Amino acid sequence: MKKWLTLTLLLFCIPALVWGWGTVIISGNASSETICNTLALSYESSGDDDWTFGYGFTDCVATDFTTTNQLSVCKVAVYIRKTGTLSGNVRVGFQSDASGSPSGIWLAVSEWVSWSDIGTTYDWVNFTFPTNVSLSASTTYWLVIDTDTELSADQAYWYRNKTSGPGSNAVCGEIDCDCSSWNTASGRTAYYRIYE
Repeated sequence: MKKWLTLTLLLFCIPALVWGWGTVIISGNASSETICNTLALSYESSGDDDWTFGYGFTDCVATDFTTTNQLSVCKVAVYIRKTGTLSGNVRVGFQSDASGSPSGIWLAVSEWVSWSDIGTTYDWVNFTFPTNVSLSASTTYWLVIDTDTELSADQAYWYRNKTSGPGSNAVCGEIDCDCSSWNTASGRTAYYRIYE
């Protein structure tokens, strides 16, 4: 009797495992992972300027954009480079618009990226968010770059259109402004890609 039961189980379970018969199904976690590769908004045209950040009055810098649809942002890429060897980290985040300038209040910030992972020639650097960031439709926001270590000179750059960009740029209104006070200039847009 035991031999018969064992043989029956083997005859049923082995094909079930191989071909997925019945309720014996093997599944992994890969199918449940969120794929973050849908480009929702971007600007990357007619660049003409190395925009420094992370030093002095450019401790933080920001470029604005306006959504069309509601977004659930998982990642942002910015077109940046460095010179020399830098220590510390860099991140991006969103601030709302306050009468044409960043509000000074973070809506969300990305994970930090080490300067050691950023090159000396311009490239797209990805910044991911711990949880997706909800941005409302038809709303202006500011994409801000921030560093956790004050640079000693102009050593970090974000590529932008300085002469005929469709939006505005903002820089710190004071030394070590902590991304909370801003001076704004129109007609300038830095390169970015925003993903859902």
